[in-house]
Amino acid sequence: MSTSARLQWAGRVYRMMGRAGLLREGVIFIWLAGRDYKKELSELLKKYQQEDPMEHRRMGERLRWLNLALSVNQK
Repeated sequence: MSTSARLQWAGRVYRMMGRAGLLREGVIFIWLAGRDYKKELSELLKKYQQEDPMEHRRMGERLRWLNLALSVNQK
């Protein structure tokens, strides 16, 4: 996806989050997306708390992290 398309996508997602009532104090946004998608949307969300538990991990490491998180939550 081009930078222009990602900017448009981020704007749409941000507006949808607002309509859903998610843009309020106390909400924590947890990133599971990669850097390219996170970049534009995280700028729009900069006044809100954000966490990225998989930041700086490569794809294989991200998949292992997600699989472990899923297995822990299914027990």
